[in-house]
Amino acid sequence: MEIITFAAHPMRDKALMRLAGYGGYDVGKARHPSHFTVLFPEDERHERFIQIASVWFDVGTPYTVQVERLKALMRELNVSVVSYDATRGELEAMREQGLLAGFNPVMLTPETRARIAGKLALALEQGRLVLLNDERQYRSMLSVNALLQSQENEAGHADAFWSNALALDLAWPGAASLIKRIRKGV
Repeated sequence: MEIITFAAHPMRDKALMRLAGYGGYDVGKARHPSHFTVLFPEDERHERFIQIASVWFDVGTPYTVQVERLKALMRELNVSVVSYDATRGELEAMREQGLLAGFNPVMLTPETRARIAGKLALALEQGRLVLLNDERQYRSMLSVNALLQSQENEAGHADAFWSNALALDLAWPGAASLIKRIRKGV
């Protein structure tokens, strides 16, 4: 597991963590690494977001180990909700057992992929998202083309792109009602 943290962030002196954070988790194990990201709003307006953690789980790390580490990070960093890619159903058994409190499953349909990718592109273009200096993350994000397809490379398979898009989708306005529903377990 590789963790890039806020300690090396250019905005580390700002008091960001007084608000709740948002997580995004691209699940991998067999062929691709997993990536977990944590974003915090810069202030109460939720117009700009700062990444404070970029966590990689290498191929072969069991899902149970990944989820336990993510739960610990959620508590440590005050992350309220984590959206994860539930398209292939890797965590479905854990969800059915009630082991994923605070985790929001998202099916990455073509429509959802286009919507959250567009939101991520806009945030990056407008300077609304400040990312950590994580070279592996950059390579992963840049592997995605305009058709939202990605070639496999040493950095993975767009894992950081989708985890950041999932987190940003939660964090940006309009997610408040979803977050309340997830917290209640509805």
